[in-house]
Amino acid sequence: MLKKQKGFTLIEAIISMAMIAIVLIIIFIAFTIGLRTFVIEQSQSDVTFEINQGISFLKRDLRGALEIVSAEPASITFWYKDLNGNSIREANETLNYSWSGTPGDSLIRSIGSDGRPVANYVYNFELSYDTPGDIKIVNVKLVIQKESIINTAESSVSLRNL
Repeated sequence: MLKKQKGFTLIEAIISMAMIAIVLIIIFIAFTIGLRTFVIEQSQSDVTFEINQGISFLKRDLRGALEIVSAEPASITFWYKDLNGNSIREANETLNYSWSGTPGDSLIRSIGSDGRPVANYVYNFELSYDTPGDIKIVNVKLVIQKESIINTAESSVSLRNL
């Protein structure tokens, strides 16, 4: 007589391993898709932050401008505050926003000679003005690109103190 042996047959073991492999592949694919989505959303969040920060700083500073010193398509320099109340424009009271024109460079905000980036990953930065020589409105276009994510913001700023 044959005795019943306990355990798995070879076919049962192979089927079990195949099922485990399928489950692991599905988990790996889900993890990969989730990670890719996270990276894309992180880039989108970075682009949105950069564009909002750049436009917000520029609009706030321009609204309080006391005098436009120079106005170019990719830079603007203006007297933004009379810190000591002497009604004379001094270097530490002059603010400049500029972009080099090279995609990927930062939009720089300079007070006197101290420049700091206010927006990174700049793909394009354009300024246009209502009337050269008597500027009352500044139109701003800022395009930020990080990897394959591009975002554009456009705004018009009325200069209150001119």
